[in-house]
Amino acid sequence: MNCFEEIRNRLEIRTVAERYGIEIKRNNTCLCPFHDDHHPSAHIYPNAFHCFTCNVHYDILGFVMELFGLSAIDATKSFGHKKEYHKPKYSAAAEIQKIKRKKREHFEKWEHEAYQTIHDYLWFMRDWFEKYKPSPNDTYIDERFHIANVEYHHAEEFSLDWIQQFSNEEKVEWKWVVDKMRNFLDEHKEEEKSQSAESSETYIKVSRAKSPDSIPVNW
Repeated sequence: MNCFEEIRNRLEIRTVAERYGIEIKRNNTCLCPFHDDHHPSAHIYPNAFHCFTCNVHYDILGFVMELFGLSAIDATKSFGHKKEYHKPKYSAAAEIQKIKRKKREHFEKWEHEAYQTIHDYLWFMRDWFEKYKPSPNDTYIDERFHIANVEYHHAEEFSLDWIQQFSNEEKVEWKWVVDKMRNFLDEHKEEEKSQSAESSETYIKVSRAKSPDSIPVNW
């Protein structure tokens, strides 16, 4: 039996997790230390830690390695001998892991807000379409109806791509589209409240190209 197997057999992951300040509930759930967890999403098994939100799964050594940014050898040394073990000091690797977690949390927050913007824009265009739809006897068609007739369908397609196809990297590449949607909503929601007419030159047309500065902004 090597030193790694000896530790796995000698210590329970619950004991180690509690030693490092993780509060484990009676049903063996706890807040996950590997993402910004507000509701217990991790489960402590006799020999494993698993989070059902960020989908990490570690045995006792992997748990300590990831928690403190340690190598397998250093994680093994942190347990000491017999039933004694100490809390390892944070290493440079641990700081890197901390930065990575914060970046992931920042991205997840932005991703949620970005999708909310896409959703709001989609429904704003739908409202415009219904509100400014001409009747059969109308001789004048409000420019906002034309805008909504085009933008709603493109925004719907973009929303589906966001959910079903875009990778995280692609979502970041399309950030400029989301920003334009957000700016449009901020401007026109206020104008709608005051019932003022929007200029036909102020609406956005989003391009499928990824360089907003090099081409006209068009779908």
